[in-house]
Order: sequence, then C-alpha cells, then structure tokens
Amino acid sequence: MLLLTGLTLTTLRLEAAPAGYDFTDIAIPGSTGNTSVTLLALTAGGRIFASRYLGSGGGSFPITWGKSSGFNLDIAPAGFQYYTIEGLTPSGQVLFGLSNSSDVVDASTWAGVVAELVPGNAGRSVTRGMNSTGRVFSSYVTGDFVFGPGEPVGTLTYLNGTFTDITPAGAFSCYADTINEAGVIAGSLVENFVNATTFDVRAFIWKDGVLTKIPLPAGTRAARITRVAEDGRVFGNFSPSEGTTGSAYLFAPFPFTWKAGTFLDLTPAGATSASIDKVTANGRAFGSFYNASTNTQGIFTWKDGVFADITPAGAGLSFYFNAISESGRIAGTYNLSNNVNHAFTWADGVFTDLTPQTNGAFVDFMNEAGRIAGTTTDLKGKSHAFTWQNGVFIEILPTGATQSYPELVDPDGRVIGSYKAANGNFFTFVWFNGVLTPLIPPGAIDSSYGDGYTGHGINASGRIVGTYDDLQGSYAFTWANGVYSDLTPTGATGSTADEINDAGQIAGTYRTAGGETRMFLLTPTGAPTPTPTATPTPTATPTPTATPTPTASPTPTATPTPTASPTPTASPTPTATATPAATPLPVAPGILVSGKKSATTQKTSAIVTGKANGIVTSVTYRVGTKGAYKKASGTGKWKFKAKLKPGKNIITVIAHGPGGDSKPVKIAITVIE
Repeated sequence: MLLLTGLTLTTLRLEAAPAGYDFTDIAIPGSTGNTSVTLLALTAGGRIFASRYLGSGGGSFPITWGKSSGFNLDIAPAGFQYYTIEGLTPSGQVLFGLSNSSDVVDASTWAGVVAELVPGNAGRSVTRGMNSTGRVFSSYVTGDFVFGPGEPVGTLTYLNGTFTDITPAGAFSCYADTINEAGVIAGSLVENFVNATTFDVRAFIWKDGVLTKIPLPAGTRAARITRVAEDGRVFGNFSPSEGTTGSAYLFAPFPFTWKAGTFLDLTPAGATSASIDKVTANGRAFGSFYNASTNTQGIFTWKDGVFADITPAGAGLSFYFNAISESGRIAGTYNLSNNVNHAFTWADGVFTDLTPQTNGAFVDFMNEAGRIAGTTTDLKGKSHAFTWQNGVFIEILPTGATQSYPELVDPDGRVIGSYKAANGNFFTFVWFNGVLTPLIPPGAIDSSYGDGYTGHGINASGRIVGTYDDLQGSYAFTWANGVYSDLTPTGATGSTADEINDAGQIAGTYRTAGGETRMFLLTPTGAPTPTPTATPTPTATPTPTATPTPTASPTPTATPTPTASPTPTASPTPTATATPAATPLPVAPGILVSGKKSATTQKTSAIVTGKANGIVTSVTYRVGTKGAYKKASGTGKWKFKAKLKPGKNIITVIAHGPGGDSKPVKIAITVIE
C-alpha cells in the first residue's frame, strides 16, 4: 500500500508558540511561491542544516543557520544544485555530496568555509567518509566520466584546512573504503598496471602522512576494507585472479584480516565465496559464506584467532545482519528451509531464535544494551512491531490497530514506530519499559514522527517531536511524559517539526498566510544557549597535484565455476593458502511495491512500503533523478518516508544483494498545491 501523509497548507491557524520556549523566526531569502525547505540536521550547538528547493527546474541547495552567523546560502560550490548530507560532526562540520544539471558529482565539506574534496584537474569526486574529529576523505577520477572498471582513481583527505592527496606515485588507482576515530584511512591500491591480466593489488592503511602497504595473495584482483579496529587490525575482502567479473575495485568475495605484517585468509573451509559484513571496534568480525555445491549460505564469527560457524540448524539460503553492537551482539534475520524468515540474535556463543512461533519476522534495529525492535507477520500477512531483550519477547500493537512498524530504538530502550488504526490512518507510538503510548495530539486524524527514520525526532530525555494532521491541515507538535504542545507559530497555515537536540531545542518549518516558507528554532526558556565546539576555519583551498591518468584497463575476465566442496564445519582460522576459484553468487533479488505505483495528493510526504525476495542486503531509493540514493528501513519487507515537492515526483526503488541489483521500480506521486 502506498501511504500518503504530510503537509496540507490551507486554513489559517492562530496558535502561539508553546509556553516555556523562546521562539526564533528564521526567514529564508527567496522562499516565496513553490519554494520548500527540508530540515536535515540540528547540531548539539543549535546549528541547523536544511535543503532549500526552488521549484521545478530551480534545483535544491544546502543552507545552514546558526545564531552567531545567520544563513550561509553558498555552502555548495557555484554551479551545483543537488546534494545529500553524508556526515555531521558534533562541532557542526558537514560532509556532503553534490551534483549539477549535467550529473557531475563533487564531494565537499563545510565548517564555516566550503572545501571541495576534488583536485583541480579531476572531473568528479564522491564522498567516502568522515570521523567525529572532522577528517574526511573522497575518491576522485581525473577524467570527466563515471567511476567504473579500468579507471584511475585517487583518494584525497582533508582536515582543518589542509588537503592531502594520499595516492602513491605510480599507483594506477588508490581507492579508500573506511576511516576510524584515530584517523586511519584504509583501502586498496592497483600497482604495476600493464593490462587486464597483469597488475598487482594491495590493501593499505594511511595515517598522519604515512601509507603502509599490505601484501595480498599473488594474483589478487580486488580488495575492499571493511574496518580498521581500534588496535590497528584490518578486516576486508579480496578476490583471487579468477574471481572478478566486474570492477577491479568493487568485487571481492573472500575475507581476510591483517595486523603487524601477518595476513590471514578467513574463508570458511569448503566455502566457495564469503565476506566480512560487520566488525566491532575491539576486532570481532561477523561474516557470511556461500557453498555453491549445496546452494546454502551460513554465517561465522572470528576474534583473536578463534573461528566459529554460527549458522542455525535448518537454515535456508537467506541471512541478513541488520544490527551489531560494539560489545559483539548481532541481530538479524535468517530464512528457514520452509521459506519462513525468523529474527535471531547471537552473543557470547549463544544463538537465540527471537520469534520461533511466528509466520515470519525481521530485525530492524538494536541499541547497545541489546534492546531489539523488528517486525513479525501474522497468519493474515499483517505486520506487527515487536521488541526483545534478555529473552523477553513483546508484541507492540496498539488496541484496534491492524499493523505496526518500528522506526528506531533509542539508547535508553524506547521503541518509536507507527501503526495503522482501524480507520486506515497512521499514528506514531512510543513503547518504554512495558508501557505503550499512541501519540494522538488533540484533534489529530494521523501523526508522524520527526524526520522519519534517522532518529533525530527524539532526544536523550525522551522528548519527541513530530507532525499531525487535523481537519484543517498539518501542524508540528512535541510530546513528553503524556503532555502535548502545538508548535505552530502564530499566523502560520501549517508547520512541521523534524529535529530536536539533547538541549531540548526544536527546529521546524512553517508556511505563512502569504505563501512564504520559513524556519523556526525553539529554545527552552531560561536555558543557556548551547555553545558549539569551535571549528577551525579552513584556509584557502590549495589545489592538489595532478595525478597522471594511466590508460584505461579492460574489464577482467569472468570466473569459472569450481567443483563441489564439502559443507563447512566450525574450524580454526585458515592459514594463507592458494585461494579457490570464485563461484557465481545467487541471482539478483526481485522487488515489489505494495499498492498503487502512482498517486495524486496535496501532501508533501509519502510512506512507501513493499517486499523483496531472494538474498537482499539492502533496499535503496531516490526521489527525483538527481542526488544519491538513500537506504530504506528493512530488507525483505521495507519502507521509507519520502519528502515530496510540488509537481510530479518520480521515486526509484532498488533492492541489492550478493547476486546483484533488482530492476528499478518507478513510483510517480504528483503533489498539487
């Protein structure tokens, strides 16, 4: 079912800002007509990041506001119109990706001054990562074309106004994958390139100007780094010479670990392909493996030289690692041989089926304390939210509701979600310490939580913000300890509240009777204004040295199918040996959008739901034809909340799995004013 909720701007509403808050009105230049604003983040210090949409053909631009500096309307380089936020530090440094009308992409960061993460001679760059101290890195290509097989790729890092191109001299490509809190960047190098069959691949780590190369088995064709643990141990995946059929930088079907000069192949005995999927900060790795001869999949864990096969008895082909805590607990979903999906958790050697009696279940979220939230399916195919901790399973379904879905678990164990009432409308709920509370502001006919799925609509004290509809329009509200407050400014025809920080500041948007879009910030009365951590102002951007462009490389050859292998059993860590030939992975997943694939509405957001079959690791979507894809909630059963703009909105949905990507599904939603 395609569920449409959100903003209807019609009747004038005369409500004052709630008692107990200081109101800051934030005008947005040029925000008349069909201009709209989407809030993206509110920092601990009260700085707002948002997207300003200028109407059909006008583009979408990043804007930011802080009490001391006001608006910075040019935090995107000239000529770029579409962008996505990729990371945000506590001090208010933002990492974002950009594209223009020609679909040229550019990685940038902002901390008072825009810094483009691309050398002057490069055609495109993409954001790759950022840690909490503000060190960022990007990948770039020197030509004006997309990333793909055989292209020379470089890596650029930036911190406090200083750029460093970490691409070694003579390397054909330097593709970085990850960064840790200590500032260690890790990735893979292609060196000694002659042609498609003659080159060397090495993994690398870089810190403080020093790049260390990690030798891989002879003939390796690809390597991707999953994580660098805090003790410096590297985890990743690599491909032998026979194992690549696509990009030499992306396809890597065998896991490994390395530390202080010692390389270990972590492929389980008998497996024809495997990968490390999750790694904790203290160096515990979780992964999955596939056996082509038996057409079965399993999961394993490794730490400090001890390997364990943790595949549940009777499991079928599908496994999903949905969540992992830094303490080493995992939670996910596995498929039984009868094609029924079950939620599970594993910790300290103990595997637990969370939902043994259900008709199907999926894990969606887990906090560090092990509180899990997911979705079960009843005998009629209806979805019900559940929570589990320490062996106690609780179904979350408000009285009279027909369906419910979780949207997050906060650090204290609150489960926030949505449910479908008997009349077909959706409302937000909060569950905490066994108490279930539907959030229904007075007069509301439906309600939605914060900004949907990122968790920014609740703060550490449990105060929640959201938006509700009544018979007149849509309005912002806040709730805490059973008390509701309407947040709509005086004279506004509608409002939304999306963000709240731990200081209790609330950011939202509203529309005036004259059609102007504005933002507001509510600060608790008498509370000291939070002071953001000082962020060094970047110096003028130096242009990194040009990297010579090597000749393009043909796509590596395909992989022959190996002979059958025995089913793997728990075994000690394998030593580095000749790597077996890779095996074709399962086929690409399929995807289905529930209900209609086209709709017309006056509302500016939509909840889209659907299902995917096969081995699905994630589902992504994009609204419009520009910008990066975002991750939906769930896999086998998925959903997301899409922000809509006036006019026709085209939403593209794709499921991803080890067998490839599904065919894109298009959804058309037209918003009329």
